[in-house]
Parts: sequence; structure tokens; C-alpha cells
Amino acid sequence: MKARDNSHETAEDATVQHNIVTLPQDFTTDIPPAGLMWLRKGHVTDEEIRLYRFGYSPSLDRVILPVWGEEGLLYWQGRALTPGGRTPKYINVKTKRKHVYFVVRKDSDMTVLVEDILSALAVARAGVNAIALLGSHVSADVREFIGTHKVRVWLDPDKRKDCVAYAKMLRAHA
Repeated sequence: MKARDNSHETAEDATVQHNIVTLPQDFTTDIPPAGLMWLRKGHVTDEEIRLYRFGYSPSLDRVILPVWGEEGLLYWQGRALTPGGRTPKYINVKTKRKHVYFVVRKDSDMTVLVEDILSALAVARAGVNAIALLGSHVSADVREFIGTHKVRVWLDPDKRKDCVAYAKMLRAHA
């Protein structure tokens, strides 16, 4: 049997059948210094790296940020460690799921909506719930989680408009 060549693996290659998402075949929890430095810039602790099972893919040269749910692995993002060039900064695994998000739960009646996983970790350190939308769409599941919580939105300016409008609507109906 021939060994699989992972040197050109993409996010699409790591996905897939029957809505099953898989990590890159060479996924490891041994994150190189450049990856750890990027995580440290986001103030991610060793405990959080272990808790959320962050890792690294040598063939992709990316820190891998998985999103886990009750059913197992739901999604992952890969952050490039090699700067510049034609490589996108982030790749996102394709999935048949319509909406996936990353939640950090705290004992709080405040929920902050953010775009990405590291922002969710940073916001949650203030003692509030944080939801990384992994974009800007507020799904029915996110709305259900929010429930009667106070909602704040912390998104990049290009994504903020639609999500802020939704948060205002929630406050108006509270």
C-alpha cells in the first residue's frame, strides 16, 4: 500500500463525507515555536491550548483551531504561519453544516458575539459568555443560546453592520 502524500493537502482534502469533518492527517499537538508565538500574541494559555485541543499541521504549515461539539469534530480553521505570499491567512474546512460556532461559556447573563476563536477566548477572560460566529451570521442556534442574555457585538467593521442590526432588534424585544 502506498503512503499518502500530504504535502499538497488543502482544507477541502481534510473534510468530508456524510458530514464528517476530519483533522488534517498530519495533525499534531506539537505546535512549533512560530505557532506558539502567534497563540501567545492572542494571550492563549497552555491550558486553553490543551482544553480546546489546538494543534498544528506540518504539511499545511498552519496552527489548527478545531471546533468540537457533542457529536465530535464539527469544524476547524487553519492559521498560516508563513507570512505573505499568495497563501491565505486562514483556511476553513468545508462542511455540509449550515452554521458552526465556537462558544466559551461563563456564568454570566452577558454574551458577546465575535468573529473568531481567539477573540472569543479573549472576551471570555472578562467573565462573559463569548460566541465566535466564525463569520458574521447569527444562526438560530446562536439566537437560542443568547436567549435573554444581554448581547454585545465585537466584530470587524466590515462585518459589524448586519450583526449590530440583529443585536438592536434583540434589545428592542427584550
